[in-house]
Amino acid sequence: MSTPTPPLQISTRSRGPWTVVQAAGDLDLATAPDLAATASDAALEMGSSVALDLAAIRFIDSSGLRTLLELRQSDSMRVVLVDPSSAVRDLLRLTMMSDAFETIESVDDLDTI
Repeated sequence: MSTPTPPLQISTRSRGPWTVVQAAGDLDLATAPDLAATASDAALEMGSSVALDLAAIRFIDSSGLRTLLELRQSDSMRVVLVDPSSAVRDLLRLTMMSDAFETIESVDDLDTI
């Protein structure tokens, strides 16, 4: 019997002055605190610039959006969204928050900002 996939997988890696936090799966009430903690810890340990790679987010609810907004408003880190999935883009557009985030298409674009 196979082990079920967790609802949200999170990994981190360094890229120059940036910490890339990659999230895959569902970003919701149950998982948003994990993303917030990982991004905050990464900013404290590795530097204050965090790139949230959200290309593999299948689902995001208002709790996930709240977490993204709270991370963006943090005084201790700069947050950039990398290649947000269609689920993330749709929610940002629906809530008129698309312009609230600095967004890039690829991790490679971190070298230009």
